[in-house]
Amino acid sequence: MLTEKQKITNWETLKHIEVVMQLLATMQHEIALRMFSHDRTKLQSPELEMFEIFTDKLAALTYGSEAYEQCRQEMLDSALGHHYENNRHHPQFFENGVDDMNLIDLIEMLCDWKASTLRSSDGDIWYSIEHNAKGFNLTPQLVKILQNTVPLLTSVYSSPTQKHLNTYWCCKNCGTPRLEGNFCSICGVRRIDKPTKDI
Repeated sequence: MLTEKQKITNWETLKHIEVVMQLLATMQHEIALRMFSHDRTKLQSPELEMFEIFTDKLAALTYGSEAYEQCRQEMLDSALGHHYENNRHHPQFFENGVDDMNLIDLIEMLCDWKASTLRSSDGDIWYSIEHNAKGFNLTPQLVKILQNTVPLLTSVYSSPTQKHLNTYWCCKNCGTPRLEGNFCSICGVRRIDKPTKDI
């Protein structure tokens, strides 16, 4: 049997828990917004034309290599600057880079890095973090936080319900190649065929 004081204490604790739940729900909502808006600028001009040319080139290159950076520079001369200017999960979006980002930006950034490693044969999220730590002047503490988060991404991504994301597929309805996920990004038809290529 709880004493009156214990009941009052529990009531205060429950109020605190509810406030934290509401705040976490706010963060969850922000992450959900990023889920549905991520990289949408790539689907239209001027980025569409650029990624049409460079996506396959990048997939064949080792991230951070001289050849990769040369290719990225060519993209900067094209529409990559537009992409950075319109997507805040890139440090280049901000005047002071990562220092101006919030936690939601960082979560989306890390997820973007992880997903990018899955598009090349030698992609490695640990190397990506190490390489970008130098390029974006990340503090050792932030690097450690990102590294601590990687196992969460790996375990979720490798679960049976997520294995469909490991392959590209071609839409039988409109013919769009190299699709990912369960729905065609062009016509919206659900994936019904086998993948055309492993990542």
